[in-house]
Amino acid sequence: MFGPATILVLAAHLLAGGAFLFWVFGTAILEEQEPGAFWVLLFPVLLTLPAIAAVLFVRRWKIVRSVVLWGAGLVLLAFSIVSGFSVGLYYMPAACVLVVAAGVDLSRQGSGTTRAG
Repeated sequence: MFGPATILVLAAHLLAGGAFLFWVFGTAILEEQEPGAFWVLLFPVLLTLPAIAAVLFVRRWKIVRSVVLWGAGLVLLAFSIVSGFSVGLYYMPAACVLVVAAGVDLSRQGSGTTRAG
């Protein structure tokens, strides 16, 4: 039903969501920081949404799917590296899984596999 790329993208979303929930409910970062910190913490979770939409709904235009997956994965990886000494370390697993999902999707497209995912 779902291919490996779809499962990996959903896992990346869950990892980013878990890191977000840890920072919001497990720490007092929102009380110590300005209100804009909420959006910085939510950014990686929102960044995985286009990747989810790409793997679930884009079937015909494979180049669009690849660009969305690689773009989201690399932007999330850059965010994790730039903010690595604060919150980025917690989003690094999601970034790595999203980049792996993009690679798996690209390799499956290149091999001519017609299964979804």
